[in-house]
Amino acid sequence: MLLRALHHQVVRRVKAVDAWDFDQEEPTFGHRTILWEHEGDFYCARWLERIFNPTPENERDLFQTATLVPRDYYLGDLPPLGAATRAASTALSNPNVYLKKIEPYMFDPERSGTEQDHPLAVTTMHEMRVCEVLSQSPHPNLCRYLGYMPTPDGNHVLGLCFERYERNLSSAVEAKVVFDPVAVIDGLRRGLQHLHSLRYAHNDINPTNIMLDNNALPVIIDFDSCRRLGEELEKAGTPDWDHDRDVSLPENDLDGLEKVQKWLDQNYITV
Repeated sequence: MLLRALHHQVVRRVKAVDAWDFDQEEPTFGHRTILWEHEGDFYCARWLERIFNPTPENERDLFQTATLVPRDYYLGDLPPLGAATRAASTALSNPNVYLKKIEPYMFDPERSGTEQDHPLAVTTMHEMRVCEVLSQSPHPNLCRYLGYMPTPDGNHVLGLCFERYERNLSSAVEAKVVFDPVAVIDGLRRGLQHLHSLRYAHNDINPTNIMLDNNALPVIIDFDSCRRLGEELEKAGTPDWDHDRDVSLPENDLDGLEKVQKWLDQNYITV
């Protein structure tokens, strides 16, 4: 949705995300975070009602109360020259490239910058370092990393570039795409074995972090939870797919693989 605000310049609503309290016996709605983008900056505000269907006038009023998200919360500093792979300048216009760009919808406008739970810039820079290591030992079942993309001013990391795939395993099952589930599990196992041989664990294996390539073979993506074996885990896994361990271990991935296999057995229906 586009809003006309700030001296008639275009403001784009990026996302609206609900926050729920799962500490109660029944999950309860907490609030909704609304995120807008304007000239490369993000703004966020909270909406406390369950229903969010404002008129353009009401949303403009809400936007005027929004908090500017500090850039250092979601944009990492540019690495020193030669310290990391810089994506080709043509990557953004290449339809075969996916830019993983941070949208700071988890920013809490009621906290100061120093009180935020975990700056997203830290997560991006960690994933970049992991992908730099993995790119030195590529594997067909691990997503191909193409380098970081700088911001237009050249001062920060805008996002990370990867080879683009059409759909993830979750959407493929929902759309009844035909594939070989045995080949998918075998490919995932090979990819994880390779990752573990490099002394890393993914720690967040689930159907949304598994893409299917043009041959309907699996490719593991999303390495922001990936840690060296034995390291403490800082980022929680995906709800319903996470594990109880707080250390990076191969067992975390093997448990996830087993859950994916059971999920496929229950949900993948051949026509």
